[in-house]
Amino acid sequence: MASQTLLQRLTERIEQGVKFEISFEKKTLKVDGKLILSFKNGDPVLADGYKDTLLGVEFAGSTKEALIVINGLYQIYKHSRPSQRSDRNSVHSYFKAMPESELSNNDILNGAHREVARFELEYHVLVYSMSSLLKWDVNIMGGSYFYKSPLDRDLIILRQWLE
Repeated sequence: MASQTLLQRLTERIEQGVKFEISFEKKTLKVDGKLILSFKNGDPVLADGYKDTLLGVEFAGSTKEALIVINGLYQIYKHSRPSQRSDRNSVHSYFKAMPESELSNNDILNGAHREVARFELEYHVLVYSMSSLLKWDVNIMGGSYFYKSPLDRDLIILRQWLE
């Protein structure tokens, strides 16, 4: 049996209700208050207990491909099912999800859990940005201080997160 990736292991913990914090500014991931992932000179530094674990992201070959993956994850997050927990944590989210009143019946019945969808989206942005798979490309993202996805204008990525 293949061992689980970091993404799989942590997603299971998030599903169980464990809190997480991703900081694009500090380039860190904390789960249950403990530092699990940071980056030094662009290389991942994993906490004890995770040292031999693969990160688990689908590596894109370019910034354009990374943005396609991120857009797909954003759509899952945007249409995800909120809970009391996700409502409390919405002030900590980098991205905007739809309020419950605007979700379709399909979103409410079949949508992902909001905290899990938020974790997976933020995790990918963090790992992609630190592994140089997502970097500020003026030709793709423009010269502004933020990028707005042409596929969904609600998806905004700040330049400072990537530099």
